[in-house]
Amino acid sequence: MSGVEDFQEARKRVHESLPWGASTAELGRSLIEDLRENEARNERWAAEALDGLALRDAGRSMKEYRRTAQGTVKLRSGNTIVCPQVFSVPERDADGKKTGEYVPMPWAQLPWPEFNALIESLEVQRDSISAHVAALREIKRLQDRYPQTETPGQACALAGIDPEAFELPA
Repeated sequence: MSGVEDFQEARKRVHESLPWGASTAELGRSLIEDLRENEARNERWAAEALDGLALRDAGRSMKEYRRTAQGTVKLRSGNTIVCPQVFSVPERDADGKKTGEYVPMPWAQLPWPEFNALIESLEVQRDSISAHVAALREIKRLQDRYPQTETPGQACALAGIDPEAFELPA
């Protein structure tokens, strides 16, 4: 197996070993323990995975720290909302090609093409969240049909719906 496949297998092992209600911290701790056990057996992929996770977590932490720069926007309605001032945008090399990394930048300093791409990206996220909410609302309707159930999963089971793969009615 490749290192990526080994890492995916470790994630699967941890996922299957813990209950669905396990916290993010518990899932993370279990994955780190699994990786450390493999690292102790001199599995190179595990050491690389741990380094990658640490780098990703440090990057996310710094990204969140930088995102704390908040501003306010007064809407036409008179309401004032808090708005992030800094967004992650693709890093570009000297030739203008994307490097695959992202850098934080205040929206007011973005070139127009990047600013427009930011809006498009946020609209895609909004649409995705709207679709997710629509799916969850559809499942919520099962509560009225199956009031004896305690969870959406129980209602899905009674309705013959696979909660991991279902289609919304047209």
